[in-house]
Amino acid sequence: MAPPKASVSVAIIGGGIGGLALANRLRNTGVYVTVYERDPDDGSRAQGYQLGIQKDGFEALMKAVPDLDVDAIFDTKFGISSFTITDPELYPLLNIGIPRPEGRKQMPGTVNRVALRQALAENLRRDSKGDGRFAGILYGKKFKSFAKIDGGEKVVAYFEDASDTGPVDVLVGADGARSLIRASLFPEIEYKQLPVLNIGASVALDDLPSFRKPGSRLAAVMTPRNTASLVRAVDRIGSSILLLPWQDRATGRDSMVWAVTLAVGHSEQRMLKQANTGVEKNDLGRVLHDLCRERARDAAYAAEIQEAIACATPEQLVFTASLDSVHCHSIQLPKNLKLTPTRVVLLGDAAHATTTHAGLGANTALQDAIDLAEKIIAVGHKGDVRQLPLAMAEYHKAMFKRGAKVIGMSTGNTGMITSSGWRATVRDVFLKVVFVFVKIWRGVKSLFSGY
Repeated sequence: MAPPKASVSVAIIGGGIGGLALANRLRNTGVYVTVYERDPDDGSRAQGYQLGIQKDGFEALMKAVPDLDVDAIFDTKFGISSFTITDPELYPLLNIGIPRPEGRKQMPGTVNRVALRQALAENLRRDSKGDGRFAGILYGKKFKSFAKIDGGEKVVAYFEDASDTGPVDVLVGADGARSLIRASLFPEIEYKQLPVLNIGASVALDDLPSFRKPGSRLAAVMTPRNTASLVRAVDRIGSSILLLPWQDRATGRDSMVWAVTLAVGHSEQRMLKQANTGVEKNDLGRVLHDLCRERARDAAYAAEIQEAIACATPEQLVFTASLDSVHCHSIQLPKNLKLTPTRVVLLGDAAHATTTHAGLGANTALQDAIDLAEKIIAVGHKGDVRQLPLAMAEYHKAMFKRGAKVIGMSTGNTGMITSSGWRATVRDVFLKVVFVFVKIWRGVKSLFSGY
């Protein structure tokens, strides 16, 4: 690539997947970029078990880091080849294949979020000591505020330790769902708690006696024919359970993540509020674990699912520090969001955080990163940094359009998997009808595959 005609300086607030992918894409392009991360290091905070990367996200990741060692950080043993929705007894209502990247027989599977962050950050650590030249990363930088200077031609961000970024051409808010930059830039965008809980844990498969027995329905659905399927079991009383196989590299054990998603009624709200204000530190975890076990029993989930939930301990539940942390949240974007030329932009969850029920959060952030990088690189090669505000407005327009679609899809799925009563009945019938057509299509495709 030819060198740019003008240098562009970029400060990225937030060292999550999206921010790090952006910095990696800008490496060696002549752009001066530094990532500022609030955590003391890239593995200091609990971030869940696994991260699902779909086709579009994987391709964006490869554009950001073409030399990424996929096999070293992805769970290639349990490459995900399909998505299955079942009834509580694990009988399939729908099974569909997952699109895969060019040249791969299957998606490489899930990835540990910390492992991916560390791999992306390692390139930046090699390139620079965080001095703002080309690609560096600084930890322990808690964002405080930003200001436009030099008549709006530059931006500077300030941190709680009294340091700052210095003047930059573009400030990127990749600071997560509760973004302070978003609050300043777009105060009309709301991030709201939804009346839905997500409660999950991981258990080793060899700790589940039923899974090891011949004829295990869970094994047949989740790990069919030496492949792996992402499974969502749905009931008709307002809840569902996600089942995902993965290999825990820390222990070397084949494991399964389970996550109960349930709509919260008045009785659950009262019980959780009492537990959240209890004097015992583990009260909330214990109550949440009991709630999951009771819901699985009341909805008549398969004995294997109930066994997996019971196998976990309250201490193993993820994100149970507070009641708010186990609630689903989503950004609500105004219909007519005013987008103007700017040098301050948002990326990933800072712009469109939503529920996990479409599995698109990280994928969308990775696509944001590539789109934004290409806009910045293009301006640098044209040689006129005065065009940056217009280019950033164009990026915002495309990014928010994509984000709105993802929010709608994710919250729609949240409603679908927590349906109850007649809505759940209609949902199940619809899924069965779709599955019939999927089977017919597979049969026709197989019939003519030899021609």
